[in-house]
Amino acid sequence: MAKDREGGAGNIVIACVNGAATVKRLGRNGRMPVLFPENPKYAPRYTIEGDQMEIWRVVTNSVRSFG
Repeated sequence: MAKDREGGAGNIVIACVNGAATVKRLGRNGRMPVLFPENPKYAPRYTIEGDQMEIWRVVTNSVRSFG
């Protein structure tokens, strides 16, 4: 995870929206940020005016174990 990188469109980010943490791909809908899940079973999280969203980190690597 990179603390010094800003989250740009297309980056996977760890974000906090209205107090709830989430990991999603950052995008835009006009001027408003949108958080897109990688899993198609889930809907995008569109932000609306009044939402409080903070990007905590940009994800740069992933380690998985399926065992």
